[in-house]
Amino acid sequence: MIYHVEFLKVRFGLKNYASVPFFNIIGPLGVILFFVLSGFLITYLLLSEQNKTNTISIKDFYIRRILRIWPLYFFIVGISFFVIPKISFFDVGTYLMDIHNNFGKMIILYFALLPNLGFALFGNTLYISQCWSVGVEEQFYLIWPVLMKKIKNKETLFYSIIGGYLFIKVIAFNLVAILFFPDRDPYKPWILFHMTSIDCMAIGGLFALYLFRKDKILTFLFNRTLQFITLIALCTLIGFGIEIPKVNFEVYAVLFGILILNLAGNPKAIISLENKVFNYLGKISYGLYMYQVITIIITLKVLNLLGMNNILLQHISSFAVTIIVAGLSYRFYESYFINMKVKFSKIISGDNAFTAVANMFVKDKRPVPATESDRKI
Repeated sequence: MIYHVEFLKVRFGLKNYASVPFFNIIGPLGVILFFVLSGFLITYLLLSEQNKTNTISIKDFYIRRILRIWPLYFFIVGISFFVIPKISFFDVGTYLMDIHNNFGKMIILYFALLPNLGFALFGNTLYISQCWSVGVEEQFYLIWPVLMKKIKNKETLFYSIIGGYLFIKVIAFNLVAILFFPDRDPYKPWILFHMTSIDCMAIGGLFALYLFRKDKILTFLFNRTLQFITLIALCTLIGFGIEIPKVNFEVYAVLFGILILNLAGNPKAIISLENKVFNYLGKISYGLYMYQVITIIITLKVLNLLGMNNILLQHISSFAVTIIVAGLSYRFYESYFINMKVKFSKIISGDNAFTAVANMFVKDKRPVPATESDRKI
């Protein structure tokens, strides 16, 4: 969101810091963090299901993901194609031209859950630009449970994906480009390849595997010194906007993986994010991500009309409006579908854990525990 506020200020011709290394790098890295976290969480849940039931229900997995992702995704895509372009308030520069010039092709790609391909072919389109990563996630969800179910040696699977991706990215792709396409713009094929990022998800999955099987490497990864080094490295690299040639996202993915592993599985982690504010933001985080471009543009336009273009006010207001919209969406729209996931879940996680417990109490005609500590008990 910090990245998108500054990027959108460029579109409005407002004073911005989009070219500052920190602001320029933080957006892409936010997505990489999300990919690592997703790989970690999904892998751990699938390992738990396989351990509990001796199998993985691919059908149930797909249904759970559909119930969580599709309702909001198709809502945002729908209004971005059919509603927002008809409202002059939302017109920002070349946005309407971007939509109209490739309308049919983009409709097909976005509704076919291939927004990353749409991004690569037709460039950044406002209001739905963030959807490219949802497409990456959906493609990851399509193959991951199958691989997890069919391949017994999970560690070999993860290392093969990471190694194979890096080989194609660092060696093969550049070699082919130099030998066969020296005069062509490499941007489009490169951006399409980048928009798979399955290696970062596999990195997250590898850390989940270490935690699940209580691997000996946890002694090293849980070490307090390593935790401090990881935090200092992340703060320094991100703070100065440092990019590592060829393997930038992979290096950050490893550092993010160490951080996530300690937050999720180390009782002696040097930091904790467990509090009511972060728990709530985590609950509505999908909405925060999907609504952010719409809410940021509304906020920036209103502030600009009022002549209130202070950078701190722009960011705080954008966050506040997005949180309100995402919270309302979660409460009155998304939660309906989320609650349906319970009957397709062998391993109950997230907000569904409370739903499952509440249903048990209602069935037994007992009052539902009101406090978080009681629910955990």
